[in-house]
Amino acid sequence: MVASRMQRWAIILSAYSFDIEYIRTDVNGADGLSRLPLSPSKMTHTAPEQTYLHFVQQSLLLNYNEVKNQTARDPILSKVINYIRDGWPGECNIKGPFLNRKNELYEEIGCVMWGHRLVVPEACKEKVLSMTHEPHMGIVKSKAIARSYVWWAGVDEAVERICRECKICAAQADAPPKQTPRMWQWPNRPWSRIH
Repeated sequence: MVASRMQRWAIILSAYSFDIEYIRTDVNGADGLSRLPLSPSKMTHTAPEQTYLHFVQQSLLLNYNEVKNQTARDPILSKVINYIRDGWPGECNIKGPFLNRKNELYEEIGCVMWGHRLVVPEACKEKVLSMTHEPHMGIVKSKAIARSYVWWAGVDEAVERICRECKICAAQADAPPKQTPRMWQWPNRPWSRIH
């Protein structure tokens, strides 16, 4: 948890250049400014320059606008994003993995995120699978790439399926283990077995 929090802050803060200056606490009046209310006319809502979504987009070459549109069209993820915005109801008709992770899901620029991973809508899953499998690195490394950037229920099984169906991966895979040497059975009398 701490490592992902540090990674999130590193990504957010990498968009800025800093001049760090030490100010003693008794001279620093920053707390008063942090509690100063803004008038509604001065509040602007702009998209941040660096987010985990941008990190995923750069790594997998995904267009987050396409993911955002497909998330809005997806019947389950559209409900999830509304629940994230408005709060989860006591009786929820969405069961399973989303309900189990409801406290860990959040929205970033219209897309659902779980930690630093993008929750992929149904329409984009095949595209994401082809992107994670493109280097043909095998099941284990393809799963590691997918787990680093994206999530949906059954992502591991989907990666395994696409890797097992790939002819290039099958050609590059390790040969099956050779038969282990076995001892001959001891003969029960002399000259019963001759080599």
